[in-house]
Order: sequence, then C-alpha cells, then structure tokens
Amino acid sequence: NISSSITEGDTVIRPSDYEYSIIREWLNNYFYGNAFNDEQKGHIQDSYNKNEYTHIGLEPDPALKDTIDKVFLLSYKEVTSTLYGFFNSDSRIAKASDFARAHGLVNVPNDISSSSNWWTRTGFEYTPLFPAMVKYDGTADKPYYPQGENIGVRPAVKIIIGE
Repeated sequence: NISSSITEGDTVIRPSDYEYSIIREWLNNYFYGNAFNDEQKGHIQDSYNKNEYTHIGLEPDPALKDTIDKVFLLSYKEVTSTLYGFFNSDSRIAKASDFARAHGLVNVPNDISSSSNWWTRTGFEYTPLFPAMVKYDGTADKPYYPQGENIGVRPAVKIIIGE
C-alpha cells in the first residue's frame, strides 16, 4: 500500500523517503541512461542532496538519509528559494512536455495550454507519508497521494560548464 509506511529490518520507509523512492531510481537509471548522450553525461556532476521534511518546527529525522544523484527532484526549500530563481508562484509554473503528455501526464485544467503539477523530493511536516508538490498555479503546496496522472516531474541536474 503506497499510502502507508513499510518496515524493512529496523528501517521504517515512508512513501516520501526520497532515498528509497521509485522516482529517484527511475531518474538515475532509465531517465539518465536515455535522456543524455555520452558527451552530455560527461558534463553532469554528482549532486549531494539534503533530504528533510519541510516547514518549521520539525526536527530533522535521523532516519532520512541524504543522497548523491546524477538526476534528482528539487527540494521544497529549493523551489521556494530566490537563489534558484523561484521569486514567486509564476516562476514555478510548468507546462507538461509533449513527452510527459504522451506518457499520461494530464495538465490542470485538462488542456494542452495549461500548466502541470510537479513533485518535490521533500516530505511534508504534517503528513510525512507524502512528498510536497508544486501545483499547476505555481504554489508550493502540501503533499498529495504520491501517484496519479496529474503530477509530473521536473528533473534537475548540476552541470560542468566549459570543459
């Protein structure tokens, strides 16, 4: 059941635990392997990603492990930071690509000129089972059930320029 935690040995794994997520595996294996050629892969750096829950008042969970990835989802803190170019809701609005629509992503409202919801890698403080998302209107928001055809991904990479 994707809406509940599972236990493997002494480890409790929640659906929002990015380290164990299916999307992380897909991004770093299938997507990375197919979206980039060898020359492009040579410019993609490993990225150290801090994984934590969002919102004030929640102590870091020692069970949440940081990750090192070639391709990753942005965190809630990153999508709400002016350091990354997110100055307001308008700067977070994203339209689904032709590729995403061909693979089932539905825009909200459901027309080709509309925007799409998209995931972050960050669990939400009040419901840590689910990851936070960015809504179609650019609002960084509470999580929703972590599956569905109206929530896309915006893969991120760190690149080396000039080599």
